[in-house]
Amino acid sequence: MDKHLEPCAHCGSPALLYREMTLIKIICLNALCTAHETLGFSTAEAAIEAWNRRLDTTNLMQALEANNELSRLVTKLEIEDARLRVALGVTQPPPAVAPYHRLD
Repeated sequence: MDKHLEPCAHCGSPALLYREMTLIKIICLNALCTAHETLGFSTAEAAIEAWNRRLDTTNLMQALEANNELSRLVTKLEIEDARLRVALGVTQPPPAVAPYHRLD
């Protein structure tokens, strides 16, 4: 085995490569870390490759929260736009915009 086992992508703690029955798994040694162990693999190389490929999800969660906040703001603006259109008697619809997907 020539691949290096990287520290946990979530907390930076060392990781442990171990065998469970016929499967090889890796888990973070920090008991307080929320990182999950890898799925079971048939070879240590495959387990290490999967472990080393994991992303730190902290930035992804922050981006998701920011996107959700933007979606809420867009919804508020759309409601305010509709309210103003009614108040001003504007009958034509607002210009088309690119669709977006709400995540909440």
